[in-house]
Amino acid sequence: MKITDGKIVRFTQTYHTSGHGEWGTFEHEVQYPESLDPAVIEALAGLEKDDKLQIHLDHLSRIIYDESLEISVPKTQLKGVDVIEIGMMFKARFNDRSLQGLVEKIDQDHVVINCNLPLMGLKNVYSQIQILDVRDPTEQELNEGFVASIKVI
Repeated sequence: MKITDGKIVRFTQTYHTSGHGEWGTFEHEVQYPESLDPAVIEALAGLEKDDKLQIHLDHLSRIIYDESLEISVPKTQLKGVDVIEIGMMFKARFNDRSLQGLVEKIDQDHVVINCNLPLMGLKNVYSQIQILDVRDPTEQELNEGFVASIKVI
């Protein structure tokens, strides 16, 4: 089944920059083309399950900022760090995956780590995408609407 308007598409997306390497991998499930970056919409059109591609993003301003990637972490979880400062980079591990983020805010008990790509405006940014599934919406999704999701993997 090909990706066309209205299809439910599940895919992974890994961001790379020439200067910073891999930033992190996300799994998206969306009703195409809603809530997707214009470059991703264009690249996904007509693809099928198991297709892989790499997109060269002209600059990071084309990537949509996601407030859900601002993560509040208890300081007790940041082991082995004596001093925490704004702008420090942390890498979190989730099973065999990782996600980087920069410290954005510090309060008495928590640190806010922003895992959005902070390098907006850079050139030589790549996104590797793998299509995991393409399907028609269910009857319930057609009647009630589809809720897009994104998760760190």
